[in-house]
Amino acid sequence: MECCICLDTGLNGPPIGVGCACRGGSGLAHVACVVQAAVFGTGAWRTCRTCKQDFTGTMRRALADAWSLRVANEHEGAAERLLATNNLATCMLADGEYEQAERILRRLVLVQRGVLGAEHPETLTNEANLALALWYAHKYAAAERIQRRVRKTQRRVLGAEHVDTLTTGNNLAASLSALGKFGTAARIQREILAVQSRVLGREHYCCLMSSSNLAASLAGLGNNAAAETIEREVLAVKRRVFGDEHPTTLTTASNLGQSLFMQGKFAESEELQREVLLTKRRVLGDAHPETVTAEGNYAVALIGIGDFDAAELRGLGPELRELVDELRIGAANK
Repeated sequence: MECCICLDTGLNGPPIGVGCACRGGSGLAHVACVVQAAVFGTGAWRTCRTCKQDFTGTMRRALADAWSLRVANEHEGAAERLLATNNLATCMLADGEYEQAERILRRLVLVQRGVLGAEHPETLTNEANLALALWYAHKYAAAERIQRRVRKTQRRVLGAEHVDTLTTGNNLAASLSALGKFGTAARIQREILAVQSRVLGREHYCCLMSSSNLAASLAGLGNNAAAETIEREVLAVKRRVFGDEHPTTLTTASNLGQSLFMQGKFAESEELQREVLLTKRRVLGDAHPETVTAEGNYAVALIGIGDFDAAELRGLGPELRELVDELRIGAANK
């Protein structure tokens, strides 16, 4: 396969997947070629100009590092440096570097408050991103506090139906779910989804994320059948729009696998979780936090189908090992 920019097959090393929604030959390029195109041509540091979807994975991080290095000598409050810093922090979140992202975002918000003002939309967006970094680090209560404050300001400054306000509301609902407040989270998510469906359309990325979040809250309330219905619809759209290996597609596939497991549909759950694990190993690597989580989800799925020996080999924690022992004894006594 050849690079879609220089059309070279190997002199600059093998091209890699650009990580957007491009397929076939359009989906492979050298990192250096994409960086050069961003510097001298398109300026596309984050978004593919062909399919209009954001880069992901290795390509996105390489571009983020290159952009950050390019503007490193600019003033800390310079517009492009602010954008590049935000982009790097977002990539760190995707790569599981939560503490580094939190540190960068705290500094970024402080600079933006001085340069743009505390209520500027970009300042509020990065405060919301800081809350997201806290959420990923399992600091849910701290994330909730920031999200409530940011959402209140966004409603007043931007309006209740602005995309940033809706995104912050979605993230707030995710924090509430993580804190076990599933009913409140589901209420917020239904409100947001109704607005997004009307304003953006059912297949918009934000609308798909809201649907996924609502499904997670419904699962938390024990309504796994309703969660399954939503997740199947969302997964079909994400596979068509983003492709099978896109991070958001994999997240929905894993969530669907969990909903199936909770309903006793163990064979289909195991198949989905195995596909997710294999893809994340290939795309993210064995050590990435999301791969580690996928390993645990697959181990649970193996327990469901009764493959206790295979489950035990996957590095189960004490609670899952206890579950394996109980199920093994139960199966032996049947």
